[in-house]
Amino acid sequence: MKNLTLQSIQVIALLIFSSLFIAAGAVSNELPDLAGDPGIEIAGIRAQWGGKVEINAEDADYSKNGRCVFRYDLGLVNQGSAPTGEFGYRINSGGLAKTQTHPGVEANEEITAIGEIELRSGKQKVVIKLDNNDQIEESDELNNMPFALQIDVKGKCDSDIKSKSMIATK
Repeated sequence: MKNLTLQSIQVIALLIFSSLFIAAGAVSNELPDLAGDPGIEIAGIRAQWGGKVEINAEDADYSKNGRCVFRYDLGLVNQGSAPTGEFGYRINSGGLAKTQTHPGVEANEEITAIGEIELRSGKQKVVIKLDNNDQIEESDELNNMPFALQIDVKGKCDSDIKSKSMIATK
């Protein structure tokens, strides 16, 4: 009787373990994979990561605290099979750090994040880090490494640059 009870317990344990193993295998391994475009567009000028670019201060949208403020377009793509959910990306430029929050990118979707970047006159490095706080569990975490670009702003970034949206035309 003891052997029969022991065998019954073993069979029940095996069935439970097997069902848990099968259920675990049924759980989706689908993950997002956030990646960046090979470059960024600042003030209408396309620049490749790892490269150098010159932009003119007068092409700034406006100036703020002695810095030129330019519009940027940053391509983001989710190469994975699941949506990313909300995430942040960090932009370091000329000694300033700014974190942008993005609502997310659907699976296999490519979007453009648009924002403003403050740059001082002269040479500086711009660095962008996707998924800044590692909020997203991804199939490839290595393609979120920081992207860098050398920018040389020619001219003065002063209070004479007014918002282009506020300039009246005739």
